Amino acid sequence: MTEEERTSDRVFVLPWPAPELSPNVHVAWPGRARAVKTARLIAWALALEWKGEQDRWTPLVPPVTADITFVVTDRRRLDADNMLARLKPTWDGFVDAGLLDDDSAEKFRFGVIGFERGPKRQVLVRLRTGPGTKARGELRPEPAEGLVESEEMTFEA
Repeated sequence: MTEEERTSDRVFVLPWPAPELSPNVHVAWPGRARAVKTARLIAWALALEWKGEQDRWTPLVPPVTADITFVVTDRRRLDADNMLARLKPTWDGFVDAGLLDDDSAEKFRFGVIGFERGPKRQVLVRLRTGPGTKARGELRPEPAEGLVESEEMTFEA
């Protein structure tokens, strides 16, 4: 496996997730199911489109890190946790298309999550694989004073 195959970035531009996908919205199940199906289908189609553009198709090698940028058009405050929850059908669509092996915690994780202003509401998802799949140093904020970051966390009883 070449270095290029082991380390790669793929960027997907997704439409703004439907409000019905938010855990804080209470809607009848058919409305939510329709929104889940639509989001999952869009992700599946984008992954297949990307696969068709490749000379040689290789699925992403775990672990895969997703850097997500929510492009907003106004100054409304958004909850990052709720926005991430709205993207669950997207990850499932990528799995359906074979782009991701699995969206479990061992094989898929979040990197940099951000918001920025733009002319159109959309979501930019950059999927990274390879040796540097943890969030890149220049993109990560420094840990708060007195806190120590480690690769693995251990809990003592």
